[in-house]
Amino acid sequence: MQAWAGLMSRKQKICTLSQAKFRNYSPCEEAAEYRLRATVSNGQELVLYLCSSHMPHAWELAQVLMDRRFADSEAKHDLRLECISFHQLKPSPQLIHHKSLRAA
Repeated sequence: MQAWAGLMSRKQKICTLSQAKFRNYSPCEEAAEYRLRATVSNGQELVLYLCSSHMPHAWELAQVLMDRRFADSEAKHDLRLECISFHQLKPSPQLIHHKSLRAA
């Protein structure tokens, strides 16, 4: 029962472009369909949530986020993205009320 309660309390993620400003991209309020995990050459990871419209730009967006995150780093010129991986997010479950199941 606790596992089900955890699923019901989970909020649906919104595309990262709703929170972060990226040049050449308008803000996006779409639901995220993918979680992107980017590994940087220093071993750190970045996580972005993207809608299907922004998935084709995943590498570029991860690169921009990496440059911002490590802008003050002494080794920023040596940093590069090693790899990115994607995880398709499942839509959040819809709560069904018992009243809606009764015949009229």
